[in-house]
Amino acid sequence: MSTEQAGDAPKIPRENNDKLIELARYWKLDGDWMTCKGCKRSLIASRDGEELNHADGCKFAAQQHPWARLRALVAPPPNNSPVGADSGIEVK
Repeated sequence: MSTEQAGDAPKIPRENNDKLIELARYWKLDGDWMTCKGCKRSLIASRDGEELNHADGCKFAAQQHPWARLRALVAPPPNNSPVGADSGIEVK
């Protein structure tokens, strides 16, 4: 059982919050699908790494690789990991 207090939890940098808000401006997350808010075409998580084939004239056609962008935002940097998280150290 962890004795960490809520205030000891790793912090998400403010710039990541802003980037997450920006990502949500273009993409809707629904389970394992990311859907373009412009053309409504979707990309499933298992096809991560592929570019979405936006519809002709989509105003967000320049937005690509939504899964890679999301992964970059939620993957904590190595120095932001809580004690015991994937480190082999047991927290009591």
